[in-house]
Amino acid sequence: MKHLIKPNLCCIRCSRKCLITPYTDVLIGRCEIQKFTVWPGNNNYLIEGLKSSFPQKKESTLLRNIVFVDFSIYNLRYFTNSYWLENLKKTGLVIILVCDDKMISLANFWSENDMSVNKMLHRGSNIDNINEVICSNRIHTEGGESKRIISLNENEMKFLDLTFQGCALSAMPKVMSLGKKKVYNIKQSIHRKMGADLHQLICI
Repeated sequence: MKHLIKPNLCCIRCSRKCLITPYTDVLIGRCEIQKFTVWPGNNNYLIEGLKSSFPQKKESTLLRNIVFVDFSIYNLRYFTNSYWLENLKKTGLVIILVCDDKMISLANFWSENDMSVNKMLHRGSNIDNINEVICSNRIHTEGGESKRIISLNENEMKFLDLTFQGCALSAMPKVMSLGKKKVYNIKQSIHRKMGADLHQLICI
């Protein structure tokens, strides 16, 4: 499923809502604070939380500006193929995923398969956690510890993507060129890794 990402994202740091560019020096004469945006921009709680986490006068801690990706279970259909990532990479912004518990295995898949996804935050992170992730390559998980989390694999990602494209479970073996038992095992593995069954994931 393809979702349009506007080529020109706006900074949400203050009321000016300037176009956000990859590097801070482009608008340095006008604004010296760290610039960032959120995509998709439909989660006001996340937006306000990030805005309140960055003091208004805090200067840039990173040369490049940031797009925080709302990697929540409610946005799952955005992230089952690479279209979202290829488009965000074109912006030149640092990509930081903000994950909830059920999406960690999916986020880890992208982290393992694309070098541009190496910065992740757990929901509820404070400004110290955010700064640590911005300035390093690590995942901040709940409790503040870095740990390896089992990721989804290629077949599981393809299964999810086909599901959101409307492919029926009964058609999956033929479409994926796999046996029925293998497809059933994929479905169960997704349930185990994401902590929700297929019906719940589709209906969210």
